[in-house]
Amino acid sequence: MNDYCIQAINNMVSVSRIIDGELEPIRIRGELYLPIADFWPTFKQKVEYEADELLAFIIFSDTENFIVDPEINIADEFITEQFDLQNLVLEYLNGGCLLSFYPHIDIENIKQPHRLSVTKYTKAEENKEIVNNEMTVDSLQAFFRRKTRELLKESYKMEKGK
Repeated sequence: MNDYCIQAINNMVSVSRIIDGELEPIRIRGELYLPIADFWPTFKQKVEYEADELLAFIIFSDTENFIVDPEINIADEFITEQFDLQNLVLEYLNGGCLLSFYPHIDIENIKQPHRLSVTKYTKAEENKEIVNNEMTVDSLQAFFRRKTRELLKESYKMEKGK
């Protein structure tokens, strides 16, 4: 079972594995982006998809028509923790994207801080819609979000005694 993050923007698609809350890009024939029409057959061949394998997806798309291939079996839940999924959504979602989860996750749950006991949220941040987040992946803000997330993970591991 694996979790994947797919970005389908401007008729091009990129895919990454979600490993320990981080994205690991998958190159297909040496390329990070494929035309949307070729994506699913190539994806199933590249990741050596087995018919009985269960997969989970976060999809960022600029069109409602991009959905998971119906032949792919969707897992009952993500193996990635919701805390990490929340951080990925906050980091990679930009203003023009639609967000989909396979299996479905209630977006309200993913917006809530789960293990962030050291972080205080203001009322304005709680009411902020994720869809209005216009941060780009390469922005300075995204860099500091990643660094903050790394520090929070270390802090959480220390609290758990790992």
